[in-house]
Amino acid sequence: MNLDILGWKEYSRHFPEVAEAASSSLARVAVENKNNFLLYSEEGSLEGTTTGKLYHETPDASLLPKVGDWVIMEKTPGENKATITQVLPRKSVISRMRVEKNHSEQVIATNLDILFIVQSLDNNFDTVKLERFVQIAIQGGCRAVILLNKSDLGPGAETKVAEVKKVLPEVPVFSMSVKLNQGLDPIQKLIIPGSTVAFVGSSGVGKSTLINALVGKNLQATAEVRRRDGKGKHTTTKREMVFLPSGGILIDTPGMRELEIAPPEHNEQNENFSDLDALALQCKYSKCNHQQNEGCAILAALEKNELDQLHYQHFLRKQSGITAAGFKKKGSRFIKTDRARKPTHTK
Repeated sequence: MNLDILGWKEYSRHFPEVAEAASSSLARVAVENKNNFLLYSEEGSLEGTTTGKLYHETPDASLLPKVGDWVIMEKTPGENKATITQVLPRKSVISRMRVEKNHSEQVIATNLDILFIVQSLDNNFDTVKLERFVQIAIQGGCRAVILLNKSDLGPGAETKVAEVKKVLPEVPVFSMSVKLNQGLDPIQKLIIPGSTVAFVGSSGVGKSTLINALVGKNLQATAEVRRRDGKGKHTTTKREMVFLPSGGILIDTPGMRELEIAPPEHNEQNENFSDLDALALQCKYSKCNHQQNEGCAILAALEKNELDQLHYQHFLRKQSGITAAGFKKKGSRFIKTDRARKPTHTK
C-alpha cells in the first residue's frame, strides 16, 4: 500500500523532522478497538497493538494511538501483526471533553485536513450549533466547511444559507440536496488525493446518505427522520478510515453525541476578552456599543482582519449577558431568550 495514498506526503510536509523516517516502519491507524488497532502500511493491513512501555508510560490516554494517527511500528516477522512503538506528532485533533470522566479528553479523529459540518435546512437548522462546530474545527487545527443539506425543501433555504454566510463569513458554505443528487461536485473537488476529511452533524441531517454518495456504495446504514422534530437515529457506531474514489481519505465518525461539548455558557464564560477590553478603551465614545458607533477601535480591528470574528461575537454576548445557546444569565441561573444576539457588523 503506497504511503502517499494514506496521506503521508500531505502529513509529512508539516513535520520535516519525521519526513525521512523509514517507510517500512510507518503505518496509519485505520480502526481503533480499545487496545487493538487495524494499521495500514506498505505491508498492507496489519493487526496492531501497543508496546507495554508505550501504553503504561503515556501520561494521558488521549495521546495513545487514535484513528488517523501516524505511528512507528515493528512488524512481526512472518505474520500480519505489528507492535506500535511511537505515535507521531498530530497536525490536527478533533476531540470532546468527557464530563463523566473528570473532564478527560476523548479524541475522535486526528490529522484531518477538512471537517465537513453538515446541517439540514429544516428543523435541524441552527447557526449557534454551526458556530460551535466551526470552533471545534479551528481549535483542532483543521479547516471547517459547512454543508447545508435538503435545499429542495423550498425557497426559504436561500435565506438560511445567507444567514450562515453572514454569521460565519470566512467559512465556505455549500447548499445541496443529496436526495436529488444536487450540489455534490464542489464537495468532491475539495477532497483532493491524499487529504483526510470527516463529516459531523446531528442525526437526521442526511450525513450517512451523503457519505454513501461520496463513497459510491452503502457504507453507512440510513435511518428515517421523525416528522415531528426532524431528528433521526445515529447510524454509525465506530470510527474507521475509508478510501474515497477521489483519492481522499474519510475518517467515518459516529454522530453528534461523539462531539458533544460542554454547554456554551461554560466555554464562553471562561474565554479571555482582555484583548477586546483593551481595544474598547481606544474607542471614540465611552459608551460605544462596538457594533455601529463611529470611531470604534474594535470594529477597526475587525476591518483589518486583526480580530477573530467568532471571538468578537462571544464578546458581544458577554456584554449583553446572553450566551451562544441563547440563555441570559440572571443571578446564578440561565434564562432562555428568543435568540442569542447577533452582531450587526459584517466584514
